Amino acid sequence: MFSRRVLLGVLAALIPGAAFARTRRRRWRKHRRQRRKRHRRVRRRIRRRVTWRALGKRRVVVAPKAPRPGWELAVAAEQPGAPDEVVVVKEVKPDVLVVAAADGSTRNIEYVPEDTPENSRDLEGSVLPEGDAAPYLESDIEEWEEYDPD
Repeated sequence: MFSRRVLLGVLAALIPGAAFARTRRRRWRKHRRQRRKRHRRVRRRIRRRVTWRALGKRRVVVAPKAPRPGWELAVAAEQPGAPDEVVVVKEVKPDVLVVAAADGSTRNIEYVPEDTPENSRDLEGSVLPEGDAAPYLESDIEEWEEYDPD
């Protein structure tokens, strides 16, 4: 069926094609994007957890003694099982905090200034935008980034 001449001709044709295919793969790997971990420092708002307390016939929030505008408050839900609501303090008045919710609406919350172990702990809040002058904590984060290995 096949003579030696045909068999050697087919083998001779396959060898350069295989060598060419390998060089193409190497070039492709060289230009492939790679990933690496990147560490960076970010500024986060100060977040404090606050709870509700019944004071006579009204409900008030137990907040730290000296809340500052720009802090985030994680207000415990009034019903058990509901998620906490995170609000940002816009203004501090005697016995009233003016806060902004995530949807942008503002409201007044009555509060009792009292330092407790629960509300005196600093928690990591949301990342502050550049140029915002609110009180903040600095923290390190790790994130993956893609880069060209040129």
